[in-house]
Amino acid sequence: MPGAMPKEPVLQIQGKEIVRGTTPVRFCGVNYGNWMLVESYMLGLPWTENRMRRQFRETLGARAYHAFWDTYMEAYAADADFAFMHRLGLNLIQCPYNWHHFSAHPASAAFEQRGFEHLDRFVRLCKRHGMYALLAMHAAPGCQARDWNSESDYGETQLWDYAFWQDETGRILREVAARYRDEPAVFGYELPNEPVAEDLDAFHHLNMRLIRAIRSVDPRHIIVVNSNRWGKDIASLRDELFEDPNVMPSFHHYHLQFEPWRDLRRYPGVYRGKRYGQRELYARMAGTFDLKRIRRPHLVGECGVYSGSRGLVRPPHLRMWDDLLGHFTSLGFGWNFWAFKDIGRMGLVYPRRDTPWQRFLGSRRVAAIRESFGRAEPVVSRAVRRHAAFAGDEDLKLIVYGMEHHWDAAALPMVLAQMKRYQPWDLRDMARSFAFANCEVHPQKAAIVRRRAEEVQGINRQLESATAG
Repeated sequence: MPGAMPKEPVLQIQGKEIVRGTTPVRFCGVNYGNWMLVESYMLGLPWTENRMRRQFRETLGARAYHAFWDTYMEAYAADADFAFMHRLGLNLIQCPYNWHHFSAHPASAAFEQRGFEHLDRFVRLCKRHGMYALLAMHAAPGCQARDWNSESDYGETQLWDYAFWQDETGRILREVAARYRDEPAVFGYELPNEPVAEDLDAFHHLNMRLIRAIRSVDPRHIIVVNSNRWGKDIASLRDELFEDPNVMPSFHHYHLQFEPWRDLRRYPGVYRGKRYGQRELYARMAGTFDLKRIRRPHLVGECGVYSGSRGLVRPPHLRMWDDLLGHFTSLGFGWNFWAFKDIGRMGLVYPRRDTPWQRFLGSRRVAAIRESFGRAEPVVSRAVRRHAAFAGDEDLKLIVYGMEHHWDAAALPMVLAQMKRYQPWDLRDMARSFAFANCEVHPQKAAIVRRRAEEVQGINRQLESATAG
């Protein structure tokens, strides 16, 4: 049965613990990605969410737009999803949101400023099922990084240099904090996700400015600050940030982004003559957290494993992730894995292959368009390396990365053109593919999450008993 949110004051930080009243609480949870910030690989449409929505409306019209997107937002996050997360033992659900939902900027018109309608429902569902909501600005005005999940259409990052975008970021965070300042079901607010700033002074000054914006309306809730370079560089977070007693750091750790972990066929295993096991896996986290300097709770804001075709994950990759979740808990860190639901790339839950949306993505013409850059990328990379040999390795990667943005710009209208033959009721059925009843659960991932969440809840029972005693 769903749990009820305790009638307690908002969560606070005391030393290295987060407390509810006087009782320390440890956290384990998941990111509810691809809902208030849609990502191309998670939905299956190319490019950024704002371009998806704008092009959808231009290509198919307002009636079709609302038939799909209104149904999608309703079906994607519903009571059955939150009841399932509660049954897994999770107690912290992060809501990554797109700034466009809260803006009157012309580029945001397709979103219709319905952000609080969605956030209110998210918080209400978390509260109903006894879980906390972390409200995370995943895509900030002006783009905090050059990636799709920052809503960077062509790789632009303007947040760090333009006062207009900084003002807009502060305004949205301030309005979010003002709305939920008295809501105990809200864990707190996260500043722009996975930032990539070349100027660390600018990075620090903007973080301080955003903290002040939140504190002008909400003096109590926790504020989570993501470290620079996609949440990997804890040294980028300066001591001044933590003069506020309720500010805590967050870092991200995707172990499969690094050699040799993504290439190991066994775990523990041998790679190029060297053995790799738990000790080496944990050592790879060096530089992502700092318990000596930052004597606060730490949150692993994202971690996870990638799936291949049909949602398959290599067993060694799952065992590594399992070990990491246990290690996070042993260090006292809260953790939120990525992600709850998508089309089967990283999600714990994904639409069945026979659902209308999966059938559409798998149709011959659509699949050919969606997979075209993947087929062309090796050729493009070789050509760039041959003709731009003067550039460094990082610059070469960025050249190819930029090409993919432009490739998506051409691919999106071609994919949407394949939807012209569908009626509004067909589009609603496509969107309902993401309803929990039409999805399947990755059994191995679910088993790991359930077991690791029980460890965290066991610690919470001990902490509660010790406090009561």
